[in-house]
Amino acid sequence: MQARPVYVTLPMDLVNEQISSDRLDIPLSSSHPSNNPDTEQFVLDLIQERVIEAAGDVVVLVDACVIRHHCREEVFQLLRKSGFPVYATPMGKTAIDESYNRYGGVRFYYSFLEHHSTWSLDLHWRSLPSRYQGKG
Repeated sequence: MQARPVYVTLPMDLVNEQISSDRLDIPLSSSHPSNNPDTEQFVLDLIQERVIEAAGDVVVLVDACVIRHHCREEVFQLLRKSGFPVYATPMGKTAIDESYNRYGGVRFYYSFLEHHSTWSLDLHWRSLPSRYQGKG
């Protein structure tokens, strides 16, 4: 187990409410639910179809969600097998091993789009709003 930062957003009208601390005695689960097999296969088929249509002209962008959702190894397996170049957002800097020979460095999301608009397909592993990534 390791400590990670946590961001809590509370509505303004709840800031002064008193709440019980009883639920703090219940340990948090670190287990992850399994993917729905049909949905997972659909997504994999769709990605494969798009990569084939792009004739391998693909670039990858990852952010902190690769770490948060514990899929760092899966993403790196894809990168090793495909040879796709990859960039990271500032919050996802540690998601990709910087010694990976196709690692292009850190890019803000909009900067990434501006500099890599010539690729046929951009694969993004991100779900954070762009305002967390420096612009927008």
